[in-house]
Amino acid sequence: MDEASQEFAVRIVSEELFGDTDQAREQYLSHFRPELEEFVAAMASIYLHWKEFDKTVGGSEERAHMSALLYGTMNSHVVSMKLLISGYLIPSGNTQRQALESAAMALLCSKPKLGFLKRYMEEKYSTNKAVRDVVKHHEALHLNKSALKTLVKKRSFYDKFSHPTFMTLASVLGLSKPGPLFFGSSFDEGKLSAYAKEIRSKLSFARIINNIIDGAWQNLDEML
Repeated sequence: MDEASQEFAVRIVSEELFGDTDQAREQYLSHFRPELEEFVAAMASIYLHWKEFDKTVGGSEERAHMSALLYGTMNSHVVSMKLLISGYLIPSGNTQRQALESAAMALLCSKPKLGFLKRYMEEKYSTNKAVRDVVKHHEALHLNKSALKTLVKKRSFYDKFSHPTFMTLASVLGLSKPGPLFFGSSFDEGKLSAYAKEIRSKLSFARIINNIIDGAWQNLDEML
């Protein structure tokens, strides 16, 4: 079919908009099933731990916001992985940035005396500064500064997914074999190492989310 024809254009847009992404997902599962199953187990554990924290909210508006931020961390992280294995690398990275910023914001808000919770609740704080400010106030938050380097590094990396960069533009190019540009969902054998790195990164973050919940929880309980 002529790729410059109206028929071809309508077909590729319709397939992306109304079709499924099973083909990409099956490819990811064939290469990374053990890692993805580990991710499921980790996130299930995180969900149950968050439920325990959520029980402490009571009538506290402050704790309700904290719980929402922690839930947002967990939810965005799962959605990010879902987007990745559905063939949407760049949207996955953009959503991952939201997960990281939600986690950082939850930690900042766990010490109301710092003022971030009040500003956040009044919509007077830009959450894209949360990772920076967590590092700045690590002592007050009882956090290991060196351990936060990973969070800073990840946040910086995912900035590249939020703007037109060489990486975002290259994501539609096939590396395994020459051919047309990818349109929408894709899986490229030539990018297996990049996919593996991204899945490992998401697994790494999943392993520390319960620690983030615990840290925020302990900071809040110090006020009781």
